Amino acid sequence: MGLCGTDAASWRLAAVMLVWVLSYSSASTSCRYASPWSDLAQLRAGNLTVSEWHAIIGAFANVTTDTYTNGSTSNVGGYRELTRLAPDFGLHAIVLQAETDPQRIIIAFRGTDLNESSPSGQVDNCADWLIWHPWLQPPSYCQNFNRSTYDYVTNALHLVAKVQAQYPSASLVTTGHSLGAGLAFLTAINHSTPEAPVPAVAFACPGILGYMRRQHWVPTSDSLACLLQVDDSQDPAVHLTQVNQTGVFLRYDTGHDLSCDVCFKNSTPSLSHLSPWCALCFDRHHIYRNYLNKIFNSTLPTFGVWNTTTNTAWSS
Repeated sequence: MGLCGTDAASWRLAAVMLVWVLSYSSASTSCRYASPWSDLAQLRAGNLTVSEWHAIIGAFANVTTDTYTNGSTSNVGGYRELTRLAPDFGLHAIVLQAETDPQRIIIAFRGTDLNESSPSGQVDNCADWLIWHPWLQPPSYCQNFNRSTYDYVTNALHLVAKVQAQYPSASLVTTGHSLGAGLAFLTAINHSTPEAPVPAVAFACPGILGYMRRQHWVPTSDSLACLLQVDDSQDPAVHLTQVNQTGVFLRYDTGHDLSCDVCFKNSTPSLSHLSPWCALCFDRHHIYRNYLNKIFNSTLPTFGVWNTTTNTAWSS
C-alpha cells in the first residue's frame, strides 16, 4: 500500500533529519585545505605568534574592511582586485587574487549597512530578515524592492559560481563580517564537495543552521569543519543565535559586560528588534571596528569547536 501524501511528507522530513544528524555526528573538526591555502591550517594549531596571526588573518580582515568602503580598488597588500560589486543598494562584494599565487582567490561580502533611512540599509535589513527571521513580519519598506534584490544568498551563490567558472583551477576562500559572514559561510557550504571543501574565514557570523534546515541543505561531512569564524565572547549576534551556530571559532574572551548580561538574560534569539541593552552590547561587541581593534592588537584568540548536538561551544 502506498503512503498517503501526509505520511510521505513525514517520512521525507524524517529522512532529511536523519541525514542531518549523521552529517553532524560524523563531521570532522579539521579541514582539508587545498595547497594554496595550507597556511590556514595554522590558525587551528594554537601555537601562533602574534606576527604569524596578523600575517594570516590580515588579508581577510582588511578586505572585509574594504567591503564597507566605496573605494575604486582594494588596498589589501599582496592582492589585486578582480571584481567589485558596489551598487547603490544590494549585495556588496569584492573578489581578490593573490599577486604571487593566482590560485589564491578571496571573495568577501559586506555586512549590514546600519543606516536604515537609506535604500542601502533598507535592502540589507530585508536581506537579514530573509536569512535569519523570515517567520516575522518583514520591515514595511521591503515591499519597495524586488525580492530578488534582497535575496542575497542566491545572488552571492551566483557570484561564487561565476568566479569558479572564470578561474576553474583556483582555490577559493570566502570571508565577511556579520551578514557578510553569513553569506561567506553559506556560499562555502553550498559550493563545497567531498573532494574539495570551500573554506571560509569570517567574523561574527550569526547562526546559519536555521537557514540551512529551511532550505533542506545537507552539508558534506567536512564542509562544516572548514567554517572558521573569529568572534567575541560577548557578541550578541553570535550569543543569541548559538542554537544555530556551527563550525569552529577563534574567540576573544572579553569578560562580562553588564549591557550584554542583561541582553542575554532577557532577549529571544532574534536580532530584528534589539532592546536598549542589546543595542549597547551590539555596539560594543559586534560592530566591525571593535573586531579590528582586537585582531590587530597584541593578544591572540582561543580556538574552539561548536558542538552541534548540544548547541554549546568548547575551547581547546
